[in-house]
Amino acid sequence: MSTQQLFRRKNSQDTPEAMGKKIHDQWVKHRQADLERRSKQDREVC
Repeated sequence: MSTQQLFRRKNSQDTPEAMGKKIHDQWVKHRQADLERRSKQDREVC
């Protein structure tokens, strides 16, 4: 593989869409963990 192809591939992962998806995936994981923590606390309170 030429260095130009490598460079292009690397840059393709830095597009706003790719970055946005990465950030969104992290946010979803964080949100799910937060919801699970809250539901556990709710059960303990009841």
